Amino acid sequence: MCRHQPRARLSPDEKLAAEESFALYCKPVELYNIIQRRSIKNPAFLQRCLLYKIHARRKKRSAI
Repeated sequence: MCRHQPRARLSPDEKLAAEESFALYCKPVELYNIIQRRSIKNPAFLQRCLLYKIHARRKKRSAI
């Protein structure tokens, strides 16, 4: 998923540093992709829950 073909000729040290840097980048991106796919099927906040919170906040403000 996160593999690519290098375009420039790199020294072994540069190649190792580039792979480490790319691995550090890929881990959070993969996690975000998993969370995004999960949120489509199973949202953390349903619209009705958010609407309830909005109404509760308005009711609280109007009471003040």
